[in-house]
Amino acid sequence: MKIIQDSIRLGFWPLLVVVLLGLAALTVVYEGTIRSVNSQYVNKLVELDNVYAGLEKYQGELNKTKEELELKEDREDKLTGSYQDLQSELKNLRGEMQQLRQENEELIEKARLVDELNSTVENLQEDVNKWKELYRQELLKQGSPA
Repeated sequence: MKIIQDSIRLGFWPLLVVVLLGLAALTVVYEGTIRSVNSQYVNKLVELDNVYAGLEKYQGELNKTKEELELKEDREDKLTGSYQDLQSELKNLRGEMQQLRQENEELIEKARLVDELNSTVENLQEDVNKWKELYRQELLKQGSPA
């Protein structure tokens, strides 16, 4: 049994040394790998922060553009309403203008008729005066006082 124990002791120490050396080698390899991964992680975090900052900047610009667009749409809606109101008013005014033109033409025609009638009245008045004068002269010729 002693031989077995001595064999185990002799095989145990080199095995222990090999295991410890392997563990040390694995530790060194994994430490390098972890440092590399950690470095890449930190780089990616920096890139992510830069991308996030850029996105925030573009989001701010987008919000500003959206507000400007909404203001323009509101102005356009108001102007469209005003334009439609003005178009309606213009249509009404054109209708009124046409009606006033017709009334004006009627008044011009009536004024022309009044002028004609006044002229006819004047002519008739002249004729009446002429006939009166002739009648008076005829009466004077006949010896009657007028």
